[in-house]
Amino acid sequence: LAGDGGKIYPVLRDGNWVGISHGALFQPLVGTFEQPKIVVAVAHDMPTNLVYIQYSSDFGIDALNAIYAQAQKNLEEIEIEYEVFNYEGHFEVNASGHEFSSELLLHKPFINKLHKILNSDDISVAVPRRGYFKAIAAETSRDLYNGFIEEYETAYELDSSRPQIAKGVFIIRNGKIVQRAELEKY
Repeated sequence: LAGDGGKIYPVLRDGNWVGISHGALFQPLVGTFEQPKIVVAVAHDMPTNLVYIQYSSDFGIDALNAIYAQAQKNLEEIEIEYEVFNYEGHFEVNASGHEFSSELLLHKPFINKLHKILNSDDISVAVPRRGYFKAIAAETSRDLYNGFIEEYETAYELDSSRPQIAKGVFIIRNGKIVQRAELEKY
């Protein structure tokens, strides 16, 4: 689909990503097409980099839907490695470190599994940069909550090795993103 290369995957990028102005195919995850805050682009996973699919007016709606459907299917076929940390009966899931870790935010089966692992209908997911994914129950211990915030803020502000995606977290209720928020320590 959409060119030669490796498998295609959805890729989260912030709304200031230069690929938007250079014609990359994208859908806004947060914001609008005119003012995107966070976008879902599609890229071929090549041996040394990602090659983003460029938008073409030749794509009909069926072709666009097929591209995104194939990217989503490929994402959901990834074997996910993650760790569950137990902090005095409260849990954090860390699935960071893979090329598409941050895109696990879009991985419906994994998100549904997180609800069970974290024993919560509402979960907070942080994807401050590509390759980073951590989640906690929305209601958790003060220490875990504050540590979670400190970790994603540090990753967002100081880790320059990966592109930024989102400051703050996504609140997911029963498998669906319902809000994006910046949390404050307490």
